Amino acid sequence: MPEATTLLSLPQDVLLAVLQQPGIGPLELCRIEGSCRQLTRLVDNSIWRQAFLLHRRTNALREPENWKQEYARRDAWSRSWRSLITQAQIGR
Repeated sequence: MPEATTLLSLPQDVLLAVLQQPGIGPLELCRIEGSCRQLTRLVDNSIWRQAFLLHRRTNALREPENWKQEYARRDAWSRSWRSLITQAQIGR
């Protein structure tokens, strides 16, 4: 019976190419980071930058120091605005 191939059995350069695919967004990166310490080390700021820019626009004045934290900050801000709109619609 052949051994199962896992993501971690790939060479590091191939694994980084997989992590940088356009279809991998912030939600997927969070899941990948939570699955294994070795994968957490591979998901660096450049991969978070790419995922961030697929879903959000960056500030034209400067780039954030930490793309993951900036995504979380903007997501929380967006959720608070959506809840205010929902509350306003319910209050009518």
